[in-house]
Amino acid sequence: MFFIVGGLATIIFGWASTKYRIVRMPGILCLALIVLFNVLMATTTPSTPEANYWGYAVFAGLGLGGTIPTFMVAAQLTTPPELISLVSGLVSVARPIGGVVGLAINNAIFHDSLSTELRKKISAAVIPLGFSASYMDALISAVTGGDDGALSEISGVTPDIIAAAQGGQMKAYGIAFRNCWIAAAFAFWAIDPRSEFKEHIDAPVEVEVAEEQKRLEALQVENVKDELKGGKA
Repeated sequence: MFFIVGGLATIIFGWASTKYRIVRMPGILCLALIVLFNVLMATTTPSTPEANYWGYAVFAGLGLGGTIPTFMVAAQLTTPPELISLVSGLVSVARPIGGVVGLAINNAIFHDSLSTELRKKISAAVIPLGFSASYMDALISAVTGGDDGALSEISGVTPDIIAAAQGGQMKAYGIAFRNCWIAAAFAFWAIDPRSEFKEHIDAPVEVEVAEEQKRLEALQVENVKDELKGGKA
């Protein structure tokens, strides 16, 4: 659903921007839809109907699909003609790089939270029903793997215990996903590395570029020294 809606949104928002010559309002709308999706996902509970997630995917697809043509056009229209190809490449590359970094952080938080919460929630759900803690590892493995055959072979397992364990699993997943969305919210307070926004290239590939960079930086240092001497005089 997400990819289908996203593909359609790219066409629709691209057409709307071309026809009505606007990029600001479509861009704001797309970002608002992405925020709405994040809010809805962060407030889900184990009792949230499955159909709701299909609806949430529509908001995410519209938002992400609409930003692709909208912000690409906005970047190109605000760029000098000689830099359009460079800016287009930067816009195209920035999103995947952010996705790769964000995915690694998301997976680390999710798996750490899930591994901690699964045992807590399932144990809290089944031990009061008389299930032996000595078989807890087998129960967790069978429930998370969806292995009905393994569940039936565990000593002391009843339909009520299986239902309680599955409910505990849902709660653990809910907490793990919640922690991911909470971590994503902290991106609003990320520090802008303003000092790094300069012309210096840290690791130029071409030798000529490296030599030219050294020459220009040496000239800048000399100019600063001359200005300081002139000021003292």
